[in-house]
Amino acid sequence: MQKRIVLSRLLALLASYLLVFSAQAQAGGEQRVAITGITPSLDTGQDYAPWLDDNPNNLVKDSWFPTNFQYVDVTLKLAQPTVLTRLALFDYQGIFTAQPALIYAQNGTQRTLIGTFDGAQYNVWVDLAAPGSLTADAIVIHKFCNNIPVKIKVFGKAGTATTPAPTAPVAALLSFGTLPTKTVGDAPFSLSASSTNGLMPITFASSNTSVVSVAQTSAGAWQATAVGAGTAILTASQAASSTYLAAWLAVRMA
Repeated sequence: MQKRIVLSRLLALLASYLLVFSAQAQAGGEQRVAITGITPSLDTGQDYAPWLDDNPNNLVKDSWFPTNFQYVDVTLKLAQPTVLTRLALFDYQGIFTAQPALIYAQNGTQRTLIGTFDGAQYNVWVDLAAPGSLTADAIVIHKFCNNIPVKIKVFGKAGTATTPAPTAPVAALLSFGTLPTKTVGDAPFSLSASSTNGLMPITFASSNTSVVSVAQTSAGAWQATAVGAGTAILTASQAASSTYLAAWLAVRMA
């Protein structure tokens, strides 16, 4: 009987230690942070509402509207400013290593890159660790078309809202891709440009559409066509973002 009493007391003591340890671990560890709102920079016809719930059967669906074939920033407002620990991203299908989603932590107007998501796995949750003590009041997904995780969970510790000193936008550096030599009657040729501002799309225009016409395809690519003799100026331009000034670059075609 005495052995049973001692064993019972030991089990009760062990249970109390486990409860205390569990409470301390929960208090000192990470916690789930709710996403309270979703705002895309452009309405491309894609519905991001499934990011607001945990229903495994309610995933963000692909959108094949032509307007979705461009880069868009989707801002996920957090319930409170949070010191991020990680993001859990559900990788369902599709691999897009050439155009991965860029994932930022935003605090006020300041953005910090957390990492990228390229869909390299299938039907699994992928953890994206936050670097250092990174406070955020929102998560920004910079994505092209359907290149996104279909579910997102945010984890962190309750943080204190901070107002970073405003940073003046800097100049973006645009570079034109190589332009081929074309004559009237040739097939359309692709237009490309790169920029240090990865947040805004690059658009193209022609100063003389009777010489060179410019158009965007339904897939979002830009093309030019030589349609007549003469000279035209092709211009690549990019709107300003929160961190970069507007930019443009012109190239003469004869």
